Amino acid sequence: MEALVAAPARYPGGVNNAAKNSTLWNLPHLDPTRYHSYFTDFNEYVANDWTITETGSGSRALTDVAFGALTVTNASGGSDANYLQKKGESFLLGVGKQAWFKTRLSMSHATTADVVVGLQITDTTPLDATDGIYFLKPAAGIF
Repeated sequence: MEALVAAPARYPGGVNNAAKNSTLWNLPHLDPTRYHSYFTDFNEYVANDWTITETGSGSRALTDVAFGALTVTNASGGSDANYLQKKGESFLLGVGKQAWFKTRLSMSHATTADVVVGLQITDTTPLDATDGIYFLKPAAGIF
């Protein structure tokens, strides 16, 4: 079986953000140390890494799906909530700086669920947070 190896990120137009002959010159994608980023496929989940705000009862568990996922389950109460916020506010958004955000999520009760996802200040009432860049879907609304 032949191993698949990605080609270095030296595109036909010469795009690369690592200096020639530097440590990451042959890395098959752009130099990740030039950006501050956080990425998870939820291949692992450590509850202590998160500030968890919960109303009612619920659970959080890894799910066996391609590319990984975390299943967040609430009890059946209409006001039950499960909010996870990564500990450590390590992003500082500033004027003139670019920011990117991408997520993949699904809801079993999309018409009645409150959802907030994105970058925001750690807050025990995440639906009311005033600082951040995020998507908010109130229970009565749609994305």
